[in-house]
Amino acid sequence: MEKLEFKGTPGSWHIEERGASILDNTGKSIVCWYGVATSTYWKEEEQLKANSKLLAAAPDLLEALQLVRENMTAHIPEHIFDKVDNAIEKALK
Repeated sequence: MEKLEFKGTPGSWHIEERGASILDNTGKSIVCWYGVATSTYWKEEEQLKANSKLLAAAPDLLEALQLVRENMTAHIPEHIFDKVDNAIEKALK
């Protein structure tokens, strides 16, 4: 697999205290749920917070997955290699 580079906002991300925005490590908003958060798209505030947590973890998850991919050994089944490669490509292409 070719080495792909993340072109998004670098650094760790976190959820702002109300849970309606994902912020970078400088406090700049990356994703904002205003307007959407109050609609019926998310039926519960708990679901909105869970989505925010996953988005905030995305840079760390991508970095961890790339480390796993770099250190995977040949005895791992091919379908797992494919799943890891597909997830990394989905994030970076």
